[in-house]
Amino acid sequence: MIILKIDISMKPMEHHHDPTWPIATIVSMLSAVMAWISLQNSQIILALIATGVSIVCGVLAARYYWFAAKEKKLTIKNMEKDDKD
Repeated sequence: MIILKIDISMKPMEHHHDPTWPIATIVSMLSAVMAWISLQNSQIILALIATGVSIVCGVLAARYYWFAAKEKKLTIKNMEKDDKD
């Protein structure tokens, strides 16, 4: 006969402190949402997400090159100004 030793000094739910609970919750919620959405709808949603990501990337790239060109122009102006002095 097997006798299990039970520690009754622990309060309820005291042994359930798992630091990964947010990840498990997110995975559970995402899987529930994906089960709710049909395959055809998920293709449309993924296409919209990909479109949004590409638009944001394009805007950020344009912003980067705008500021890089502006900085380059200022550098050239400062070099020309230093040459004249």
